[in-house]
Amino acid sequence: ALSGPIVNRDLKPSNIMVDQLGVAKLFDFSLSISIPFGESGVEDSVTGTLGFIDPEYYRTCFVTEKSDVYGFGVLLLVLLTGQAAIDFNRKGERDVVKYVKK
Repeated sequence: ALSGPIVNRDLKPSNIMVDQLGVAKLFDFSLSISIPFGESGVEDSVTGTLGFIDPEYYRTCFVTEKSDVYGFGVLLLVLLTGQAAIDFNRKGERDVVKYVKK
């Protein structure tokens, strides 16, 4: 049977572990959702971790594969900058994406 893509919806550093060989492993698929084959996305309630949630998904409740692409981008920014995804004590922008753009 054909199956559509699975969107994790909760990509963040604490959901990635590195094994003994140095290979990163994604775990915790508890918030994952399957997009039916042939569909561009699914409407569902917003779930995930603040700061890593795709703003379009947050506004529309429509999750697509792009939602994980956004989350992965934030994950990389967090790992590369050492900044939290959301920091209410940070001067200027609280969101790391906006912070890095400045």
